[in-house]
Amino acid sequence: MISQAKLGCRNGQIVPLVIPAWHAPGISGNIRGDRGSGFVGQLKSQGYAEIPHGFAADSACFDADRTTAEHSTYLAMWSGIDIDGRPATRWTDAWERPVQLGHIVQWERDEVGRDAFLVRALAEIANGGAALSAAQIRLATKPLIDRIHSEANRASERSRLLIMQCARHLPAAHIPASVRQILTRQEIDLSTLAQ
Repeated sequence: MISQAKLGCRNGQIVPLVIPAWHAPGISGNIRGDRGSGFVGQLKSQGYAEIPHGFAADSACFDADRTTAEHSTYLAMWSGIDIDGRPATRWTDAWERPVQLGHIVQWERDEVGRDAFLVRALAEIANGGAALSAAQIRLATKPLIDRIHSEANRASERSRLLIMQCARHLPAAHIPASVRQILTRQEIDLSTLAQ
């Protein structure tokens, strides 16, 4: 579930911060047999919107689309055996997939595809097609801008790296002059921060 007011910056884009809609009984107002409507209802009352399971099936996911996805365009179900040899099912974002290396399972992520899907969901579902407002831009960028300002007066390589990390997530169009001055003082080139 996503909200117009719960936003962040990732890889130069403003994206909604996703809240998983848990369906298990006993979690946040869910009762047995209600399929998660208790928790979903609480989130909706706080301004969150559901992402329909068929939304944006044409979105890129590991260089393919999700038009043939069985359960959802943004969720994937993985079945296997847990460490104790029992059958196990794990639900993940569609942009995560397991890669097995012998007895080790690592997760591969398609961050570019996921970010593109989230930007589209924010525009089409949470904002109803409207452009981002100044308030939304401020909500998304302020935490990173504040962190950059707090690190700016520290003369350490760690602070410089933190400033670089924060700055690379800010959309270039929304980097204020004060942050640009800090980047210049720290000898950080904006063009090297791009993905």
